[in-house]
Amino acid sequence: MKAGLILFITLVSFAAIEAKVGVVENADKCRVAHNFRQVFDDAHNKLRLEMGLPEMIYDCRFERIAAKEEKKPGFAGKKNYGVLTFTRSAHMSSNYSVIRMR
Repeated sequence: MKAGLILFITLVSFAAIEAKVGVVENADKCRVAHNFRQVFDDAHNKLRLEMGLPEMIYDCRFERIAAKEEKKPGFAGKKNYGVLTFTRSAHMSSNYSVIRMR
């Protein structure tokens, strides 16, 4: 769930077109460790640049909003923030998947 929380935070907060790597807004509100944020931010921006998209600015204010959304689903929607939901489904048993990987 924490990976989803971090993904929500970063995807929602790419506010500027000319963002620079390592730029953080509202740094005083950060809850995630700087080194983790930097690794995630660098990897995400690399993917964005490969797709021709602008780099993002990480806004720590969204960490708090995402945490509230996790505790109280619907919170972000009431504040007019977009919410991304990711789901995975498996159509085979895990045993079949393990056998297939061999």
